[in-house]
Amino acid sequence: MRVYIRRMRRFALLFLAALLSILTASAAPSSAAGNTRVGPKRRPVPAAQERHRLDVLVLAAVSRNDYARFRALLAQGADPNLRQYREGRPRTPENRYTWLMEFSTLGKASTVKALLEHGARVNARGWTCFSAMGHGEPDPHGSTALIDACCRGENEDVIRLLLQHGADVNARDRSGNTPLGMAAWQAMWGECDLLLRHGARPGLLNSWEREDLAHHVGRR
Repeated sequence: MRVYIRRMRRFALLFLAALLSILTASAAPSSAAGNTRVGPKRRPVPAAQERHRLDVLVLAAVSRNDYARFRALLAQGADPNLRQYREGRPRTPENRYTWLMEFSTLGKASTVKALLEHGARVNARGWTCFSAMGHGEPDPHGSTALIDACCRGENEDVIRLLLQHGADVNARDRSGNTPLGMAAWQAMWGECDLLLRHGARPGLLNSWEREDLAHHVGRR
């Protein structure tokens, strides 16, 4: 009987020693980490939510004329083809425009370059600049960035960038306006020469535009 009791005690001690060893091993990582608390894992932000956040930041940057911030947001993944509605106009398709159209009209060459490098569609169409100036009609398939760029005087850098990225040099809006016609109307003769070198067709111009262009060509 005494032998049996001694064996049971020895077994119990071995069991307790093994249990203590297991508990010590499992506690080692937490003790090595000290008192640092491990918080809950951050959930990844859904792609749609992130795009919306960037769109809001882009609008804020544009409203402040912060073009450097706008370009930085493009690098972070902001949509270069986001469409906006003309202020004070009904929110209908014919009143939408793209950032590329906006900054081409403003003559912001560095921002136009950033948009093109980040995938802006160079021939996307929207609200025509000619309509915004009081001519023609709003047209969802009307203007392009190149037509808009030719609505502004001294805009050769932007026009060259658009042409280098595949802009349609003979695009026409619903009223029949072309980049060359708009440049001739604005007496942008340097820009006219650039457009002609890239294949602009004078035959698409209306009569008074052709007359102005012919007069310019005859003076060279």
